[in-house]
Amino acid sequence: MRPFVVVVLLASACAPPSGPLAKGWTPREFLAKRAETKPLFGGWAPSELLVVEGQPIPYSTRTQGPGEGLPVFPGVSESRAIGFVITDIWQDHPQPWIQPVWMSSSRETPATRRPGVANVFPVGLDSTFYSPWWRTEFVPIDEGEELTNSKQVIDRGAGVDGPLVMCPFTSRDSIDVAAEAGGVRHPLTLKLLNGGVKAKGYVDGVLHQYLDFGPGRAQWHDQELDAFDLFVFTKAGAALPVATVWPADPARHGFLTRVEVPVPGGAAFFVPSNRADLKKGLEGLAPDVDAALDAFPEYALRLARNPTCFTMPTFPASCDWLDTQAKVKVLPGQKRTTVQLSAAVLSEVTP
Repeated sequence: MRPFVVVVLLASACAPPSGPLAKGWTPREFLAKRAETKPLFGGWAPSELLVVEGQPIPYSTRTQGPGEGLPVFPGVSESRAIGFVITDIWQDHPQPWIQPVWMSSSRETPATRRPGVANVFPVGLDSTFYSPWWRTEFVPIDEGEELTNSKQVIDRGAGVDGPLVMCPFTSRDSIDVAAEAGGVRHPLTLKLLNGGVKAKGYVDGVLHQYLDFGPGRAQWHDQELDAFDLFVFTKAGAALPVATVWPADPARHGFLTRVEVPVPGGAAFFVPSNRADLKKGLEGLAPDVDAALDAFPEYALRLARNPTCFTMPTFPASCDWLDTQAKVKVLPGQKRTTVQLSAAVLSEVTP
């Protein structure tokens, strides 16, 4: 027996150390931990990822309306202000799976979704294979017919391939994009934005709630998502409540890797004089500015290499803004994290 014990001990000693535990968070976890203000979810605090009725909306002076909401975060892409919501976060996690979603179509137009018929998903939030990214397969059905589970779909044979769509499950029908002042708004510019579409789909015969952000939200190939960098500014290792810097064409780059960037010496963030609330957490990094600059809310929480430009009459053109990835990616001290996220950039409502 003793030789066997020795072999087992030697084998254990030679075993490689286990890697970090893979973690993933969805709106269900955002809701469960919503009172937590520590950055538990990949560098974001649950309290800033979901707000409930009557709670202050991050980056805004207003409160959440009825139900729960995913707040709109400020970002910038190629010097343009954008607003986005975060729907899912992973840390030390394998590449998220792309599963099929089966959309019913008519036999006359097999590649066009039949309106008013619920989609069928193969997995839900409790599956390790879940992600908000789904590869569309259209399934022709007869008028009045409805499919409710994977087996019914698979028994019909191959469908018609469609686009990749972003449909994060929310676990309850009261969760939506955070709304204020009569609609979804950019927290800095107050422009009206288009949120996701609330919908229900079947998983094994049971209806589940999700938000439909539509197709074209990420790049992918060979069943894998292509991740792009999201630059997050930090001070002393802690993330700052400011605009993140996105790739070009941000609406099509919604699968991202978090890259943390220390604020370079001498740089500062622009905060209008009428938004003193935005200075919280930016002590020493957001100088006072003249009230005349309140006319430029789209530049709020944007980083300037030299804040003396805030006093020049040619503001904002006088500033060297660090608001493109080309400028930010060459800054020193960056940290590429093992955090990835799914996020949807919200388009502006057209008149």
